[in-house]
Amino acid sequence: MYFKIKPNFLLILICCLAFVAKAQDQIVFRNYSVADGLRSNTVWSITQDDQGYMWFGTKNGISRFDGYQFKSYQFDKQNKNSLSDNFIHSILKFDDETFWLGTESGVSILNLKKESFQDFKPLKNNLVFDIVRDSKGIVWIATKSNGLYRYNPKTKELKNFKATSQNSGLSSNQIRKLALDKSGNLWIATFGNGLDKLNTSNFKFKNFRTENSGLSNNFILTVYSDLDGNIWTGTLTGGLDFYNQKNNTFKIYNKGKNSINDDIVRSIYQPKRDKLYIGTEKGLNVLNIATGEFKAFTNQISNPLSISDNAVYSIFHDREGGVWVGTFFGGVNYFQEKGSEFELYYPTQEPKSLFGSAVSSFLEDKPGYFWVGTEDGGLNYFNSFDKTFKHYPFDSKQQNLSYHNIHTLFKDNEGNIWIGTFTGGLNIYNPKTGKVTQYKNDPKNPKSISNNSIYSIYQDLGGNIWVGTVKGLNLFNKETKDFTRIKEMGLAVNCIYSIYEDAAQNMWFGTYDSGIIGRNKESGDWLHFFADGKEGSISSNKVISMLDDYQGNLWVGTDGGGLNKLDLRTHKFSAFDSRSDINANVIYGILQDNRHNLWISTNDGLYSFQPSSKIVKHFTNWDYLQSRQFNYSAAYKASDGKLYFGGIRGFNAFYPDSITKSNIKTNVAFTNFQLFNQDVKVNDEDSPLKSPIGFAESIKLSNNQSVISFEYAALSYVAPRKILYAYKLDGFDKNWNYVGDQRKATFTNLPPGDYTFQVKASTDEHNWDVPISKISVTVKPPFYSSLFALFIYIIFTIAGFIAIRKYLTNKALKRNEIKLERLKVEKEKEFYNQKIEFFTAMAHEIRTPLSLITAPLEKLLEIKKWEPMIQKQLNVMDENSNRLLTLVNQLLDFRRVESDIYEIHKEEVDLVSLIQSIYSRFSAIQYQKGVKFTLSTKVSSLIIKADPEALTKIFNNLLINAFKFTRTKVKISIQEPYEEDDKQQYFKVNIEDDGIGIPESVIGHIFTKFFKVSDGTHQFNNLGGTGIGLALAKSLTERHSGRLDVTSVQNVNTVFSVIIPYTEQVLDLSKVEADETILVIEEEESNDKQTVMIVEDDESLIDFYNHSLHQDGYKVIMAGNGLEALKLLKENNIDLILSDVMMPEMDGIELCKNVKNSIDYSHIPLILLTARANSESEIEGIENGADAYITKPFKWKHVTAMIKNLMDSHARLKEKFTDQPFIKADSLTNNTKDKKFLEKITEIIENRIMDPQLSVEELSKEVAMSRSSLHKKLKSLSGHVPNEFIRLVRLKHAAMLLLTNDYNISEIGYMVGFNSHSYFSKCFYNQFKLTPSEFLEQDNKAEILE
Repeated sequence: MYFKIKPNFLLILICCLAFVAKAQDQIVFRNYSVADGLRSNTVWSITQDDQGYMWFGTKNGISRFDGYQFKSYQFDKQNKNSLSDNFIHSILKFDDETFWLGTESGVSILNLKKESFQDFKPLKNNLVFDIVRDSKGIVWIATKSNGLYRYNPKTKELKNFKATSQNSGLSSNQIRKLALDKSGNLWIATFGNGLDKLNTSNFKFKNFRTENSGLSNNFILTVYSDLDGNIWTGTLTGGLDFYNQKNNTFKIYNKGKNSINDDIVRSIYQPKRDKLYIGTEKGLNVLNIATGEFKAFTNQISNPLSISDNAVYSIFHDREGGVWVGTFFGGVNYFQEKGSEFELYYPTQEPKSLFGSAVSSFLEDKPGYFWVGTEDGGLNYFNSFDKTFKHYPFDSKQQNLSYHNIHTLFKDNEGNIWIGTFTGGLNIYNPKTGKVTQYKNDPKNPKSISNNSIYSIYQDLGGNIWVGTVKGLNLFNKETKDFTRIKEMGLAVNCIYSIYEDAAQNMWFGTYDSGIIGRNKESGDWLHFFADGKEGSISSNKVISMLDDYQGNLWVGTDGGGLNKLDLRTHKFSAFDSRSDINANVIYGILQDNRHNLWISTNDGLYSFQPSSKIVKHFTNWDYLQSRQFNYSAAYKASDGKLYFGGIRGFNAFYPDSITKSNIKTNVAFTNFQLFNQDVKVNDEDSPLKSPIGFAESIKLSNNQSVISFEYAALSYVAPRKILYAYKLDGFDKNWNYVGDQRKATFTNLPPGDYTFQVKASTDEHNWDVPISKISVTVKPPFYSSLFALFIYIIFTIAGFIAIRKYLTNKALKRNEIKLERLKVEKEKEFYNQKIEFFTAMAHEIRTPLSLITAPLEKLLEIKKWEPMIQKQLNVMDENSNRLLTLVNQLLDFRRVESDIYEIHKEEVDLVSLIQSIYSRFSAIQYQKGVKFTLSTKVSSLIIKADPEALTKIFNNLLINAFKFTRTKVKISIQEPYEEDDKQQYFKVNIEDDGIGIPESVIGHIFTKFFKVSDGTHQFNNLGGTGIGLALAKSLTERHSGRLDVTSVQNVNTVFSVIIPYTEQVLDLSKVEADETILVIEEEESNDKQTVMIVEDDESLIDFYNHSLHQDGYKVIMAGNGLEALKLLKENNIDLILSDVMMPEMDGIELCKNVKNSIDYSHIPLILLTARANSESEIEGIENGADAYITKPFKWKHVTAMIKNLMDSHARLKEKFTDQPFIKADSLTNNTKDKKFLEKITEIIENRIMDPQLSVEELSKEVAMSRSSLHKKLKSLSGHVPNEFIRLVRLKHAAMLLLTNDYNISEIGYMVGFNSHSYFSKCFYNQFKLTPSEFLEQDNKAEILE
């Protein structure tokens, strides 16, 4: 049995083999330089430690790389454990914890667990080029001028091999490189004396030079032992030499065609037996050992994916198969040895490379050969076998295309290539003749193509060719070579981005603005699907790509709405977005591979999607895609199943079956540890790390180290940005935290306890079966939670128990003492309150009989005919009655101050004048007692803010006290204001006497209530004292925020000082002068002022009222009693009456009754002033019509405020009545008689509203009042004279008629008594500030708004 292999299969097989053979022809380099954190761009040596970190020795220190960031170490003269020299020539991985570094100052040993360096002192100041270690553990060190060193780490033995004049030893002391072969021989590359071979067992040398062995050059830069034990040498100018140990011959590779591209060879590395990497001064060369052919990879300025620099100094192969290439100026380069499954093609400006970067379309001309259209470089012809491109036109017979911006390609049945351009129309290229036929839009020809921008071309199974343009769909007519424009469903004006025919031969047209339009082939019916936001509708109207999966679904790619699936049976759409792991909203192209998987190009890379399992794989530029963004409709499936996707920076090609996405299986390394977002160093004081975090197994933290962070990395370099991480703090987190590519975990406020931090990494978010890295964390409890603290707590508890027991015992003993003390205090308080209440009650009771004593006594003293003896007795009685009155008032004031009822009313006071007046009142006492009484002041005037009444009481009490105890003199002294420590100014008044003084033992109690000094002489001098005078004086002083101080020397003097805060006041003298002339001015202007009648029988009060009201701006008329007031009311226009109650002939109550019962005066406000403070008197006054009732004594401000309030209230009512058309007259007063009067007079006017002859005389007759009385009454009540009042009532009535809309304005004017329309409108405007028409329009607007 045998199988016949078809030609097509053979062709596909040849293509696959060619792909395998050519896979390594393409190397995509990834570069890391100083811009990424590398310490220097000159990289001499590379290695990898056991954890997986990459280490790069540069000419400016050594750098460690974790795939994301570099950490560098350099020489620091302040740190004795730092690197000895920054120029690193070689790195030897001595063991898993130690590196030996060859520097220009000797060997520096790096301890990875301590992150510290130590010099190898025997080789101090030697330039070390290379270090190797043989299988026995012996270290070999190559130097620039001191030959070769052999060091045994176990015995610490160091042996030096130097060149001698004899040829039996080392041939040169300048050694550039060392290599160990499989037999244990050491190969030594000297600089100038060829290659030496050392038998490490017997220490015998063998020398190879140009003159004795066929070596190409004696200046050896590098030597390398390959996988088979063969020796390769790189020379300065002799190229690459291969030494075959079997036949003891050299093979030389010099610069030439198909050979190495440069004769300076600096580094050699063999990844596998059939290949060798060679680093030269002109790039990286790859030798195919089987064929002997070289392939050079050099730096291309225009190609960012080429090697960064041509001078290759080091090559290293990591444990993942990645190759690191160190250069002199370009940093380090990385590429994958196995290459990428994705072929990458992009413009490099080299011959036979892609022309144009924005790839828009593909067309397979024949197996392995493709037309590639670009938007910026025209048309390319691609040979997929040798990976070369030809740029059209590449043959002399080929005609030029109409434009270089190509959007779509199509091949018809005759083999012609249809090329759709942007703005250049349709080009049809005939490959046989090279001619191009162009079709462009002709506005005059409806058979021409509808637009010159061609976005899609498609041939259906019936052979019809459809052409989609930016404006309209066209059907090509083969016979006539013209077009039919499709007008159904708006297709004539839509932008047609894609055309597709499904398995049922239904045509689908994807538009860029109107969704997707379909046509049923059998019925001819049209279907239209557009985005309307409803469930089951398409997600966007911008349709770019379509694909039938032959399972009843049409897959639709949109711009802005992502991927959609149309169920062709139900016509319902399903969207696939981030919830389906497709995080792209622009779907440029959709292809289906031979396994029915979908491949989707997007604005976020390339996605592979299995519709059956919903498994999604995501590929980005880290997978060597041309970029994350692809291009519109640039997707193509070749005949061999290879997929092509074009983007903005070239295109990718691949066989879907070759794409494998294996998950990484590596432990995650801990790269850093932070406290409070600051890196923790091993050598820091109080550092919780005893070794670098990567070597630490546990961390112990104090309780105040509450913010910790772990940084980690998977140490995989294939595509580090695609690695996903998950972490969990066992003991704190319940579940794993899946954090994407985040590489830092932070925890705050961890409670004391033991935890384990775990982290893992994966490149497949659906597969987390990967190794887990762990580190234990212990948070120590605070001191108060430690065992030692617990022991202290027990000791303190026992001591506390003893102390509490003792305390309770003492408390029980003291409890009774406290109770007794409390009873004593309560009794004293009760006694004190009873005493105060008794004195207060007695003071109130004494005032009445005392008044009956003082008043008759005052009248008796007015009689001047008494005999001297009787006159003297009367004076004694008067003096003691006044004294008794002072004591009573003092007691009442003290009670008020103590109960906080007493209020301080500050005003401007001249302190000097006040003291002088008090001094005058006390002057008589000096003669009675025969003492000297003096007043001295350091200021002539001192204006202060204080309560004069309170100050008088203070100084009165202090002077009474001084005169009581003085012997020969009493002195008042006023001091200048001064400033105390608080920066506040104070005034000070001293009252001094030369009495017996106050004992020092009691001076602190003299301001205590009811306290009296009763020791010695004081008990006789203080017999009449009450113990409240000084207490009252102190309280009143403190109410002024001041203080009352006392100093006393027994039998010398006593000084009381009143000290009160002082703020400088300026007395406005102009105001005083103005007050003196105000009466004259007011008399001249009194005709325009409101008039107040004063009814009072007391002359002094009349004078006071008269003067005060004139000052307040009123005209004043005075009457002595009620009868006189009634007479004056008839003669004057009075605005308000201010009347006393108790008067001869007719009292105030009777006057109030007469005024309020008279229709002529009932409107006048009346205020009663009386000494009757009982509620019955007040009720009687109010019942008789009084507008206000004020008891004596009164505050004048209260009286003037009441007058102003009554006047202003009446004025506001008048203004409201006048200005508002719908306010009635009875609103002007609350008096019943006045209301009835106004209602009556208004009714009379309204009854004769149409009569223009209604006069004041007729109106006065109707209300039975004289013309003058009516005038005064209406003027006072409404503010209008009768004629004005009549006109105002007419206008208010007119306003009411206007609202009815039953009459025009002229009719209404006549209806309310106006003979002239113009006069009516003028009066209406003057009254209400609106014309009748404006008034009516305003009312209509208000109705509309409602």
